[in-house]
Amino acid sequence: MKIHEKGIRPKSEAFFATPGARTKKLFYYVTCTGHYWYENTYCLRRDHYNSFLMMYVLKGKGKLWQPGQRESPFQKGELVLMDCYGPHGYSAGEDLETLWLHFDGLNSREIYEEICSGGARAVTPVDSYVVRTQLQEIFQMHKGGVRMDDGIQSAALSRIFAELLRTDSGAQRGQEPDLELCLAYIREHLQEEIRVKDLADCAALSEFHFSRWFKSRTGASPYEYITAMRVNEAKACLKATDRPLAVVAGECGFASEGNFIRAFRRHTGVTPGAFRRMDL
Repeated sequence: MKIHEKGIRPKSEAFFATPGARTKKLFYYVTCTGHYWYENTYCLRRDHYNSFLMMYVLKGKGKLWQPGQRESPFQKGELVLMDCYGPHGYSAGEDLETLWLHFDGLNSREIYEEICSGGARAVTPVDSYVVRTQLQEIFQMHKGGVRMDDGIQSAALSRIFAELLRTDSGAQRGQEPDLELCLAYIREHLQEEIRVKDLADCAALSEFHFSRWFKSRTGASPYEYITAMRVNEAKACLKATDRPLAVVAGECGFASEGNFIRAFRRHTGVTPGAFRRMDL
């Protein structure tokens, strides 16, 4: 059906489906799918739309929006995944054209969180042809009014998920992420807030895969490793200076003196003050 929505060009189309109870129980399923051309004034902000959005960018670019985060760009050749169960949105840049669908069912939540542990994101598929053709097949079946077999449609979505998981695991890079680059980032920013997202970006991995990879290489989670480095820095500062604990806490990247004392005691078994008085 033709779409009459502000910011959506007249040739755009969308088609809707109402999955039955059996389909919802046994398969991944599609609730709507479309092929959109956008005006560069288009901007969507929505509180919820109970499903997950998958949007392949055929042309142009745009920006993703999530509450409390900076807008993140997406562009031609990328596939956007978004959890629409909460507030979400995106805006169009010049010449944006997308092929999209809303999906749910089975372990959709787990699949989404595996790929997008830090929230909505744009992924570059290893094999964009596979992703694009599966989306096109689903769209064309709905457009033609032909009822697509539930199992076949679910299999098409599974094939897309497999490509995205292969992408996210780093298969397209063909090389190990640079651990030293991540450790150097931690050393250089020890006094500042260090987000797992920032470290994951250094390694070109999702937050989920980065955390798992980092622990396999260091034996500690990113949080545990950063805290241990801050405690070691604090030890040196306690022995070399007579600065107040609150100052030491700030210089070593702890959010507060209380946070510093708890972390220090957890790692060393003594308080910072007791450590300062101890003979080496």
